[in-house]
Amino acid sequence: MCDGGHSSGGERTRVRSSDNPAGPTAALLLGAIIALAACTSSSEAASTTVVSPTATVPTTRTPEFSRGEPGETSLGDPYSPSAGNGGYNVINYNLELDLDVATGELAGLATIEAVALDSLSSFNLDLYELTVSAVAVDGAEVGFESGDGELTVLADLERGTTFTAVISYSGVAGQVTPNSVGIANGWIRSNDGLFTVNEPDGAPTWYPVNNHPSDKATYSINVTVDEPYVAVSNGLLEEKRAGDGLATYLYTSDDPMASYLTVVAVGLFEEEAGAGPQGLPIRNYFPADITDLERSYFARQADMIGFFADLFGPYPFDSYGSVVVDADFSAALETQTMSTFGRGVLVLEEAVVAHEVAHQWFGDSVTPASWQDIWLNEGFSTYAQWLWEGHVNGPEAFDALVVNAYRTVSGLSLLTEGISPDLAVTLAAEQFPPPGTPPLRNLFNASVYQRGALTLHALRLQVGDDTFFELMRSYTAAFRHRNASTEDFIEIAEEVSGQDLEALFGSWLLAEVVPTMPELGLAPPEESPGG
Repeated sequence: MCDGGHSSGGERTRVRSSDNPAGPTAALLLGAIIALAACTSSSEAASTTVVSPTATVPTTRTPEFSRGEPGETSLGDPYSPSAGNGGYNVINYNLELDLDVATGELAGLATIEAVALDSLSSFNLDLYELTVSAVAVDGAEVGFESGDGELTVLADLERGTTFTAVISYSGVAGQVTPNSVGIANGWIRSNDGLFTVNEPDGAPTWYPVNNHPSDKATYSINVTVDEPYVAVSNGLLEEKRAGDGLATYLYTSDDPMASYLTVVAVGLFEEEAGAGPQGLPIRNYFPADITDLERSYFARQADMIGFFADLFGPYPFDSYGSVVVDADFSAALETQTMSTFGRGVLVLEEAVVAHEVAHQWFGDSVTPASWQDIWLNEGFSTYAQWLWEGHVNGPEAFDALVVNAYRTVSGLSLLTEGISPDLAVTLAAEQFPPPGTPPLRNLFNASVYQRGALTLHALRLQVGDDTFFELMRSYTAAFRHRNASTEDFIEIAEEVSGQDLEALFGSWLLAEVVPTMPELGLAPPEESPGG
């Protein structure tokens, strides 16, 4: 990541054809379970304020017998306390979505393949404000209950069993406001359509999901919209079908992906196709009135991919691209293989494009094990962005970015405003807390970007250029398409460098006051004798 309402309309009924591009299996399963009748609702989750377009009554069904225990309803991540669920891991999501852009009405069929990690009597999925009409597990209808942002599926599963759950649901594209970030998640209305923002908590507004970065899975995302709207999502566009005024787009992502990295963007886009290193497909989707200047910021994506591959190892996916949504949305998102940019964030020009390209290594392929480790995403991508700017504009530009960041996070820049050194240190510590322990209600604070990037530069200064880039490549290789923690990165860094780096990482990631950078002659403002 780099730093709406819905119009109403009359009811509309759509009938899926028997040659649905998602394949006959999902359609047959839906037919098998559609006789079930239930209304469910998700009220406010523990860590989420939900904007509810409708209100319905939760329905509870009870299984006849139980052999196991209920799965955990949360993974206990303090930055998103209600997110994720225990007892299973998802292997694949196959999502069939029918979206009415004008009204925001959404009909979905989710086919979820997973493996039970324990013997279960039920398991949970995160789902907000969508009405579930039917659930089947391994082809047999099962009971379910819903409320407080959770869908509980009442099915007995033996440990080690691979199972398939099919969930039919509908509702209105809505939003949530996570406590840990300052922007709305879920469906955002643009000037010509809708798009999703999922980091960290938006995915359950459009599909049932084990919504924690530690449970990555492959995806097929199938979106039906009215023509002439274009639907954009992650991965490769395998097929487009059109007829009766509707168009269906089928995307597949064969590499594991965290749920917060998924995206659907629908608008009146123009497609621009290109190629990167080794013929890598690159496709961009722009608003019809994009300016030549805005388009130019994306012109060197292929060069960025090649540059970062030399530094950090091979590009980890089979495609890349960007979608620019026509909205005054001042953020960019590292949605896997298809980065999302609000038009408002393009004031940051090419630098923000480089930042999101770098995220494909740091955040997307190597995904944090918990939200506390977010500096592994943002600090690394910020540092890569600086490296790109130095590559394009010269080493002096890179040096200036490092010095300016240090002056900002240490409080040195405040001295020019007449603030005393000890007060400058205090104010800087409040604004830029240690990136290894970000505040619970300000996860994406500036420190995980700026001080996180400076942590890497301090590491580079200590171990030397060759060792630094060797350990970065070792890290991306060891955790390719996996999850990693801060401890995992430190272990790689110490192993490759042969050095004890506990003091370095402790001071940069955990200490309140920013450490010195003696190699660059940088130190925080001197505290007063009594401070």
